[in-house]
Amino acid sequence: MRSCTLPRGSILCDSRSSRHSRSSFPGTGFPLCLALLAGVFMSVQSAGSTSTGHSGGSQLVLQTAGGLCIRHSEESPLGLLNAGNLINPAALTIVTHPADVTDCEDHVVTFRVVVNGGTAPVTFTWQRKQSEEPDFTDIPSGSPNITYPSPGTLRVDNVGGFENPGGSRYRVKVTDALGSLTSNDALLTVNEITDIIPSVVFPSKTQVILCEGASFSYSVTTSGTPPVAYQWKKYLSPGIWVNVTDNSIISGSQTAVLAFNGGTPAESGAYKVNITFHASGADCHVSSDSRSRRVTFQGNPVAPVILQPPAACLGLLPDLMTAEAASGGSGSFRYQWQESWDGKVWNDIPGADTLSYQPPVSVADAWYRLTAIDTGLVSCGNVTSSVVLLSTADCFNFHYRSQQDGAWHDRTIWETSADGITWCGSARTYPTDQVLSTHIRPGHLVEVTQDVSVARVTVEAGGAVTIAEGVTLTNTDPEGASGFLVNALETAHGSLLCQGNFSGEIQVRKYFDPSRWTIMASPLEVTTGFEKNAPAVNFYAPANDYDLGWYREEGNEGWIYFPTLPSVLEPGRGYVIRTAATGTPEEGMITFSGTLNGALNNTVSPAVYCTAPRHGWNAVGNPFTPAIGITAFASTAENFLARNADILEDTYGAVYLWNQTGEYDGSQQYYRAIGNSGYHYEGFSYYGGEDPDYLQSGQGFLINVKGNGVAIFSRAMQTHAPEVRLKSGNVQTVSQFKNDCKYLQTINTRTQCAPGWYGLTLEAEAGARVRRTVVAFHESMTTGVDKTFDAGLLSSDNFRLYTRLVGGDQGTDLEIQCLPNGLYGTIEIPVGLDLPEGGVVIFRTVGVTLPKGWMPLFDDRVTNISTPLCPETGEYRATLPPSTCGKGRFYLRFGSSLIETGNPEAVLKNHSRFSVYGDGNNVIITGMPGQKSMAALYRMDGIKLEVFHLEHAVRNVIPLNGVAAGIYLLEITDNRGRKTFPVVVH
Repeated sequence: MRSCTLPRGSILCDSRSSRHSRSSFPGTGFPLCLALLAGVFMSVQSAGSTSTGHSGGSQLVLQTAGGLCIRHSEESPLGLLNAGNLINPAALTIVTHPADVTDCEDHVVTFRVVVNGGTAPVTFTWQRKQSEEPDFTDIPSGSPNITYPSPGTLRVDNVGGFENPGGSRYRVKVTDALGSLTSNDALLTVNEITDIIPSVVFPSKTQVILCEGASFSYSVTTSGTPPVAYQWKKYLSPGIWVNVTDNSIISGSQTAVLAFNGGTPAESGAYKVNITFHASGADCHVSSDSRSRRVTFQGNPVAPVILQPPAACLGLLPDLMTAEAASGGSGSFRYQWQESWDGKVWNDIPGADTLSYQPPVSVADAWYRLTAIDTGLVSCGNVTSSVVLLSTADCFNFHYRSQQDGAWHDRTIWETSADGITWCGSARTYPTDQVLSTHIRPGHLVEVTQDVSVARVTVEAGGAVTIAEGVTLTNTDPEGASGFLVNALETAHGSLLCQGNFSGEIQVRKYFDPSRWTIMASPLEVTTGFEKNAPAVNFYAPANDYDLGWYREEGNEGWIYFPTLPSVLEPGRGYVIRTAATGTPEEGMITFSGTLNGALNNTVSPAVYCTAPRHGWNAVGNPFTPAIGITAFASTAENFLARNADILEDTYGAVYLWNQTGEYDGSQQYYRAIGNSGYHYEGFSYYGGEDPDYLQSGQGFLINVKGNGVAIFSRAMQTHAPEVRLKSGNVQTVSQFKNDCKYLQTINTRTQCAPGWYGLTLEAEAGARVRRTVVAFHESMTTGVDKTFDAGLLSSDNFRLYTRLVGGDQGTDLEIQCLPNGLYGTIEIPVGLDLPEGGVVIFRTVGVTLPKGWMPLFDDRVTNISTPLCPETGEYRATLPPSTCGKGRFYLRFGSSLIETGNPEAVLKNHSRFSVYGDGNNVIITGMPGQKSMAALYRMDGIKLEVFHLEHAVRNVIPLNGVAAGIYLLEITDNRGRKTFPVVVH
């Protein structure tokens, strides 16, 4: 409907009389022909009009200010005003007023008014009055939580908030064209939790702390209608709350008051309550999520526990007393130690307020206890520990010995004995210079990590002591050096590794087998008293001197023996010795008394000399009290060969040990070279003993230097290795101490080749004498001189076996020659042999560790015989004329093992006249064939490939040119028969 007010004097005309000539009502086709009085209201109602007129039942309604209406339509054109054209509309009335509403906080409520009649437009203006306000006010546009879903409807969200609290009243003012009406007001009742009140509010209302056993309660208050149900809940985990139930401690879990009677830590936690109320509709529920409360019941304090201290030693400072912390309560405690001399009267110890206490020097038994005072925000009282007794005894009238590895000051590694025979468990303290004796037993490593004074100490054979860096061990024994003894047996040695400082004198005893010569070195700086060993050293009456000598380099004169034992020994110098066979328990024992060699046992540098090329032989030796690393395979930070490589003769870059393993009458060869070759095999102890990479304390040896200088022994070479034996000792496969000494597991004991190393040992036997020489292979080696790997021969007899350099012979007879890996098929190694008296010599190999498919071949260029020398079975015999000396006749080569089994000796056994082997390019037949002999090569299917005529000679070579790789049969025929050999061509 469109409405307008016509100006005074307007004329509304009948459309039939003035359709086209009169003005029309705007938007209709109605002509205006009627003069209206002032105040006439006109409205046009149209069911749809077009640009050409009106249609669909359009009508014109005129209404005067007094309510008189005139209706005009096309069906009933306006004519003369009459009673049928007048309309009187119904008056505006409120049919239904807004009703009171009750609901729970945060819920949604709706107020609604229903009206009837009224003249458009009809509008609704809602008003609100909170309980504390004097009168209603219009609800402002855009008010929070207020919406109008439809005319006459008010929606209020989240009731109970600041804008719409409980007790608020709402009404509506309805207005139409003729006036307005105001509804009755409606009351909003909000059911809500107003507070949760703890019976104790310390330290805060929301966070209460109590001690175990306290009584406590929470009371919930509400507004709105009376609650109909309660359920208290306890926090379990994020988002999860569990119902609280009544028990012996908790009551009221479904009432307004939740009570705790004697709370425990188990009841500690956060609590809330869920409440059910009646509402205008269904019952509603409210939870106190925003008012959750936490209570903490601190457990009863638990007293600290003093750890039982070991018995104290009279006159010594006891061990530090310690206690386990108190627990429970607030968890925050202050401590106070108390002392009693009778266990009854107690006194606080000033300043003793932590969990540890250092008692004073012990003079008598004493009792101790510890009080813990709860100092938390809520204190739950004080508790006191049980009493402990610190007993005092005389600890020094005992013998001590180690019972495991550990620190010297750790009493638990020691056990004690009153008589040195019966041992009675852990010691009360660590040993000092006041105890009867101290023994470090075999297999135990004791580390001195704090300064200590000692006396009457014995480091037994197989035991070890380390003095840590920055620490001093002092021998205060009135007897001097004997107060700290490092002992030895034939099978093991005591070891003292000094990384810090040893103050005072020390004594070291070494065992030297009376039946053998040994090169020794003094492990101490001996400035006096060595002559006291005279009864232990063999006296050689024919020469009127002792079997103790030093090495004179000048003129390569060799060992010079002492007519009387010297009082002084030079640090780092080597001496040859043979002890006397006395048949006493002290047989073979030599005693060294003095101080540690070198500044802090660090570096010892004996002078060495060279007055003739390649004859700069000098005797030196390990000057320290532990073992030292010699080769690159030692686990020490530094090794002797690396440190001294520059002073060594190029072709003698090794240490030379006298390793006597049997009788010696001047015809044996016992000098052994130890270099950096990684070739090794079970039984290689012939060369370097069980541990060729280490030399024991007191071990001497020879080196060949190329000029005057000094040999360096350093601290970085030192290591504990009590199981390493002095060379010339009786060889055994495994030391009896190895399984006992945990720290020996760090020592690299080589019983096989190092990775990447191959090799063999060539032996020559003449009568009862055997000589050996080594050939080793590694990819890093060359055919020339490989310093500290190649080692020249040091011989003590005129029967000599050696090799010469493959590339560039420098005239040095080599005991060990290292060559590049991978040249087996092309390399020829000159073998030298010196045997002035001539005779039968048998050549064989041992310790062969070659790559698969290769075997050693021994060539005699005089007899033109080439023989495979496979381990244990292969050998070559030669009868040598007198004055045999030098190289040129014998060569060592390597051939491909063509025999199917890889065991040429099997052929020699079954076909004793011939041996067949290969060198990669040829098949070689050794053995003298008969007349008209031939060799035929067959495929495995029987097809003959080639026939070869054999020479009547001990060696025939058949070329394999053009023969494909595979397995073949070689048939040899002569006037004595036919033999077939399986061969493999690679």
